[in-house]
Order: sequence, then C-alpha cells, then structure tokens
Amino acid sequence: MSITPQTIPPFGPGAKSRPNPARVLVYSALLVILDFVSGPQYAVSVFFVLPVIYAAWYQGFRFACFLAAGLSIMRFMSNWAWGFPMSHDTALVNNVLRAVTLILVAFLTEQLASQMRALKTRQERLESQLPICPECGLACRHDGQWVPLEDGTMNLSKTTPPKSLCPECERRNYDVQPG
Repeated sequence: MSITPQTIPPFGPGAKSRPNPARVLVYSALLVILDFVSGPQYAVSVFFVLPVIYAAWYQGFRFACFLAAGLSIMRFMSNWAWGFPMSHDTALVNNVLRAVTLILVAFLTEQLASQMRALKTRQERLESQLPICPECGLACRHDGQWVPLEDGTMNLSKTTPPKSLCPECERRNYDVQPG
C-alpha cells in the first residue's frame, strides 16, 4: 500500500481537522480511574503514555505537557488516597520521574509529528511538479514515454508534458485516436 496525501490523516497544530481535546481528557480520566481502582500493586499508570502521545501528535507539545503533569499529579493523589504504600519521598520522586518521562515522550512525539508534516508538505509540492496522469498514475519520462511511477530506473521529464493524461487514458476516456 502506498502512502499518498489522501491516506495520511490531518494532524498537528494548524491541521484542518484536529480531534477534540476533550476526547483525550476523557480517555485520560478513564485511565486515572482505572489506575486508582486497580490499587498500588498494579502499574496501570504505564498506560498514561498513550493519551500523552495522542495529545502531542494531534494537539501539540503544550497540551501534552499539561496532560503529562496532570496525569502525574493524579497518580500522586492516588498514592495519597491509598495512604502512601511507599514513603512520601519515594512517591514524590516516582511521580516527578513519571512526569519528566511523559514530557520527554511528548516532546519526541511532537518532533516526529512536525517532521511528518514537513515531509507531507514536501511530498505534495514535489508531486505537483511531476508530470503524472491523474487517471492511472503513470509518469511521463523525458523521452515522452509514460511509465509506472514505481519504476526506479526512469528519468522523469523536467517540464510538464503538453497534455495531462497519458495516451491510453485519453483514448479510453475521450475516444481520441492516436495519430
């Protein structure tokens, strides 16, 4: 399966269609509740990374940092409600480390999303300059031959061909006879 701009969902700050941040908060709240209900012996908080990644990818770094800090604070509050099954200092250090780790994950995820946005923009710009038949996806070589784009040995034309459809699609769609 090839990746085209139509198969990549919009993402990141400034995307035309971003998911609602309330959805991330609801999922996070459900994880916090599950973490609290499971008690101190089960580490459900390891799944806190999922909404942080989602938030960093779709909402940006700031929102993901807010979420990471909030999830870590909620975990600390759970420890408090459980009567601190470990010492206060240990619980505090664990939650600070959790917050720092989640913020680092958010930073790296946002960087990846930023690079993906840049690559998508570059791909769209480059594809708009290629002489490609919009019907079948064949590309025009410098000698005027239309070949599959996946053919790595072709030398593409530097200029747009005089017609936008390959001869086969032109014949099939408009009954144009070669000649």
